[in-house]
Amino acid sequence: MPVTLRQLEIFSSVVKCGSFSEAAKELKLSQPAVSMSVSQLENILGERVFDRVDRNLLLNDRGRAILPLAVELCSRADEIAAGPNTSPAQYVGSIKVGASSTIGNYLLPVILGGFTRQYSRAGVCLNSSNTEQALQDLSSFKIDIAFIEGISFSPELQALPWRQDKLVIVAHPNHPLAKRPPRSLHDLLDKPDWILRERGSGTRTIFENALSDHYHKLQVYLELGHTEAIKSAVASGMGISCLSIIAVKSMLDHGDLVEVNVPFLDLTRRLYIVIHKDKYRSRLMNAFLRYCEDWDSQII
Repeated sequence: MPVTLRQLEIFSSVVKCGSFSEAAKELKLSQPAVSMSVSQLENILGERVFDRVDRNLLLNDRGRAILPLAVELCSRADEIAAGPNTSPAQYVGSIKVGASSTIGNYLLPVILGGFTRQYSRAGVCLNSSNTEQALQDLSSFKIDIAFIEGISFSPELQALPWRQDKLVIVAHPNHPLAKRPPRSLHDLLDKPDWILRERGSGTRTIFENALSDHYHKLQVYLELGHTEAIKSAVASGMGISCLSIIAVKSMLDHGDLVEVNVPFLDLTRRLYIVIHKDKYRSRLMNAFLRYCEDWDSQII
């Protein structure tokens, strides 16, 4: 018995959703139907594609091997159904995007709005997390493309330089650093009220790398998982932080925050578009990549 396209579609959905029940909701099927389809696929292959551990589904080696092929075949089937002469504006499909929080919260909403207006029949789903989580989701094919701030990638991932960004040290206007900028790294590290993102975020990693061998001297007062929370904490006078200029520009313009001059630190960084090397690039995905590469921002 041959493997069917429907079985591969259901298998791919289970991987992405992480469970039979969530895949059933997405596909508008019953949970037993989804479970039966995966079992039939495993019977045809002669081995399991998932390990069942305490009611959790874990993709095993066999599953990881066929997943890129399954995703590609489903994407190609969608393109065949759309027809070879479909105009770009009529491209049909859905793109799952993952992004680190700075890009996901401050850049991509504008980009995605423009893209969906131009490609009105396309859908884009955005999930903002941190760099580490976005790359994990990309490696497991839970998303199609990632926009990140980090600089460390797996061999299976292809990183495309996208935009230049700059981190800035920010403080409340009445903070001592705002009134008397640091003259050395020691003056900066001597402050006990640093408020930073959690480990695993691109912003935190870039800042620590800029401090080189001295980052362990950093006195972290608070770790917060969201940039907006950090901005509010700093604006209320709770401490100082290092954030992307993209995230704090409006508060700097309004005087709620001030930038601390640190000429002895290089806080520039690259933003990247990352794709899995085994990911099939459909016409819609290629159109999305071109749109993002051509997009010009007045912020950066």
